[in-house]
Amino acid sequence: MTHNTILKAALALTLMAGVATGATAQQTSISPTPQRIAWGQKAFDRPSAIDIKGIDKADRDAVDALLSQFAKGKGMKVTIGQRGDKAVRAVADSIPGQPQGYFLRVRPDEVIIAGNDPTGTYYGVQTFLQVASQPEVMSVDISDWPSTPSRGVVEGFYGNAWSFDDRIDQFAFYGRNKLDTYIYGPKDDPYHRAKWRELYPAEEAARMKALNDEARRHKVRFVWGIHPAGDHQWNDADNEATVRKFEQMYDLGFRNFSIFFDDVFGKQADGKLHAQYMDYVKRNFIDRHPDIELFIMCPSLYNKAWKGSFQPSYLADISVMDPSIEVMWTGNSVVDMIDVADMEWINPQIGRKAFIWLNYPVTDYCINHLLMGPFTGNEPEATAMVSGFTANPMEYAHASKLSLFSNADFLWNPSAYDPQQSWLLATERLQPGREEAFRKFCLYNVDLGQNTHRLRRFNESPELKTLIDTYEQPMSRAYMPEAAEAFAAEFGSLRDATATLLEASPADSMLSEIRPWIEAARMLGSRGVLATEM
Repeated sequence: MTHNTILKAALALTLMAGVATGATAQQTSISPTPQRIAWGQKAFDRPSAIDIKGIDKADRDAVDALLSQFAKGKGMKVTIGQRGDKAVRAVADSIPGQPQGYFLRVRPDEVIIAGNDPTGTYYGVQTFLQVASQPEVMSVDISDWPSTPSRGVVEGFYGNAWSFDDRIDQFAFYGRNKLDTYIYGPKDDPYHRAKWRELYPAEEAARMKALNDEARRHKVRFVWGIHPAGDHQWNDADNEATVRKFEQMYDLGFRNFSIFFDDVFGKQADGKLHAQYMDYVKRNFIDRHPDIELFIMCPSLYNKAWKGSFQPSYLADISVMDPSIEVMWTGNSVVDMIDVADMEWINPQIGRKAFIWLNYPVTDYCINHLLMGPFTGNEPEATAMVSGFTANPMEYAHASKLSLFSNADFLWNPSAYDPQQSWLLATERLQPGREEAFRKFCLYNVDLGQNTHRLRRFNESPELKTLIDTYEQPMSRAYMPEAAEAFAAEFGSLRDATATLLEASPADSMLSEIRPWIEAARMLGSRGVLATEM
């Protein structure tokens, strides 16, 4: 009997127990999907206050997240802590040993949240907040940990960069969804690219520090980076300028760093020079600060399709770098989903597991489109072959959450990932009370259209496509009233759904952000209705 079969059997037994006793509490859809979960009967009604045990030793961010939803006082007993804390010693054997792992137990008389480390404790709180979101809270045991290391986002698109407020909002979203990495690489920040040698002025430095502090509060590693390859002179002065810039960011509190060489060609795309530069920074900056966590490189040759455009030895040249330096990779092409074959090809070339830069749902090459469909196309088995996995989003920060939600779900537990169910849950979480209208709109914004990178998503407007496939040929021969009615109903549904979204858009950040697309969809629906009436 497989592990999954055992879990399913246990789940069935607990469900039957609930039915036998007349329990009415409802299981909560938890995202990302936990590794192990066993539901029981109703535990208690959702409390307004909690009595916390272990608060003095527990991770402060985890406690703050808990108290953001519940008052501290007389109420449900909640014990919180991490491995080694006296408060959670009774469940020490149940805490997963994996990094960021946690154990959650909900019972009628007590809730226990026990992390393997501070991040695990924080993630345990996030899961409990989902379990306790129902009016009636069920008993449950959850043992959980991430399958994929360094899961998150690389803000590396061309075009309008996210605002300060966008990024603050994103970090809270990442924390809720257990994404732990944010790589900073907006092409239009002059101190990232054009003025990479120059230190941030005081005001800008303060803003960067505030962003990093907020990211850390949500257990997100803010990876700050520069893009020097456009005009680096490969001399001591530029090497020293790099270290000086990184030292400024270190003094501001940053502990994760990256260097970008993407989208440069010719003499500036020299693998030997890149490797020497990376090793110089490693020796003269990274090694002098033992608390630095990540050091990442995005090479000039970052996808297989471009291997003929660079020195044949480029990947071999950078493979000799210090093995602790992560190397980013986009797959078989610039825009590609990741499979096992991708990883089997690249990992031996660079002498380490590649760190994925997934160019989805980014739209800087198909800017008139939104990508709002289910997150599909990556092979679950490939996640065991990476050192990290980040997604490049759209310039529309709030709209990007739809895909990032499911990306987080996929990376946490790839073997349990269901694209359709994850997408449905994402639409519900992002537009509660309007999820049906939102889904209708999203399904008309799935495909990328013709583009230079040739990635397509042909499952756009499925209800409309079904009608076209059913009636196009018969209607070419004769008028069919039932066909006209069916098309009118579909277009009317789109018109009404978008009217609902437009009405809500002034007060909703996501709907306000993508309002032009909603208006276009409303006009499409209205025109379709008028055409069928004609």
